[in-house]
Amino acid sequence: RRSSDLGQLDGNGYKLLNIYINQPKNNDVGLFQSIDFYTSSYATKDVAPYIKNLVIENADVIGNKNVGILIGNLTYRYNNYNHNFMTYLDNIYVSGTVQSNINTGGLIGRLYFQSNNYNNTFAQNIQLHVTLVPMTNNTYNSAFVERYGLRAL
Repeated sequence: RRSSDLGQLDGNGYKLLNIYINQPKNNDVGLFQSIDFYTSSYATKDVAPYIKNLVIENADVIGNKNVGILIGNLTYRYNNYNHNFMTYLDNIYVSGTVQSNINTGGLIGRLYFQSNNYNNTFAQNIQLHVTLVPMTNNTYNSAFVERYGLRAL
């Protein structure tokens, strides 16, 4: 699914099991193809976009570029000088295998991050048990995972 306005997704702890996505010629491949998280100074905790309380087990995702189990391509734009309470990804468990030619990530294939508020929490309580399989020598693996101090186990 491609979405410019995700809204709020609470998985309520439900499990998505054995997801298989095989799109080796496509870009932005994942449970969600492309998401733009955007909030402004008018956003409140009740209306801010998020994904939380989600379990994805034994996923197998194959794509060309920007490939992750949860999100293929994520743009995070936060334009709020006054609020420090936004968390966009919270309490998520992901396991499986991801294969791509470029931008291979366990949770997110490609992350574009633009924010003027660095007190904000982008992700917390994330557990990854993911195997990343580059299909060429030109791939960038686990950019999201390494950037935020998380590791694929």
